[in-house]
Amino acid sequence: MKKSLSDIRIEIDAVDDSIARALVKRAELAKEVRAVKQGEDILTYHPARERQILDRVFSICKDTGFAQKQVEKVFLSVLSACRSIVGDIEVCIAGSLGGINHAAVFTQFGPIDRVCVTANVEEVFRRVEDGSSHYGIIPVSRNEDGILSESLFGFLNSSQTITTEVDVQNNCSLFSNSKKIEDIKEVFVEVGLSSTLNISKLKTFLAEDAIIHPYAGEKELRELELDNQAVLAPSILSSYITLPVLVDNLDLSSSIRTRFFVVGPPEVNQEKHNVTALVCVVKERSGALREILEPFEKLDLTLLALESRTSKGKKWECVFYLEFESLGRDQDVSDLVTQLESKCLFVKKLGSFHREL
Repeated sequence: MKKSLSDIRIEIDAVDDSIARALVKRAELAKEVRAVKQGEDILTYHPARERQILDRVFSICKDTGFAQKQVEKVFLSVLSACRSIVGDIEVCIAGSLGGINHAAVFTQFGPIDRVCVTANVEEVFRRVEDGSSHYGIIPVSRNEDGILSESLFGFLNSSQTITTEVDVQNNCSLFSNSKKIEDIKEVFVEVGLSSTLNISKLKTFLAEDAIIHPYAGEKELRELELDNQAVLAPSILSSYITLPVLVDNLDLSSSIRTRFFVVGPPEVNQEKHNVTALVCVVKERSGALREILEPFEKLDLTLLALESRTSKGKKWECVFYLEFESLGRDQDVSDLVTQLESKCLFVKKLGSFHREL
């Protein structure tokens, strides 16, 4: 016998009720975790544990038609809510709410309420250093370009290390009161996207005389006359301004991608960490790079990235940033640091994390 629409809706209501009861049970278990942790210095955020949960639930849902991002978005919201029950965390970013750095918070932590915004990366490091924020998110590279100098020197001047990394391929939306894209005369682009944006491709969507400007924060947007203007920003901006979305998920470039590091306490479970990052400072001299690479060759450690920068504010010093494969090589990593310390002015292991290689 064919089901009627009302019968199907009754079944849907029953499923929704069971989901709600499961959420209640999930919250109760989170409270039990809080009780166990009471008085103990145990972190409430475990990237590896959350990654295992997301992978497991997607393996259950993958044959139903749900996309992985859809499943992860739902369960990240659940994890974020339960995390706040155990003990809420604050994450610090540079830039603005609704910008690409905030999109990285959403990607890694879910929709958390406590996001602190600062003017620059240096201030992010400072807040995590003094305990004002539990974690910070800093941009590392854009469109697979080299490491951003501001972030590299931030690590040099801070004791903080890498908790994990986040890779964000950001989907942008065009926000405007205009009804037609051809009516737009000005577009304000979130400053975090400006260096990754395919400007020529954006212009193909606009009138020939349209002008493109950067903007730094959502406060600026509230002061704009947006009848013939538009804002290009991550979709998360819709949570902070009451501006209609004219075009969602605008296809500007598949390479609008930013890699971030989460800085703060090291992850508890590091058994799957396969990448280690470190930084070292040397006197600029002939053969300095060769000396740095010798220990890697002796220990048979595979380099994944090597970049150099002239030291900020110090003449005749060079800063090297290196990433290498390190799974199951703890003793070799320790030996590497010891050998580099004998060759360099300064060496710092920035941390290890898991990456799909």
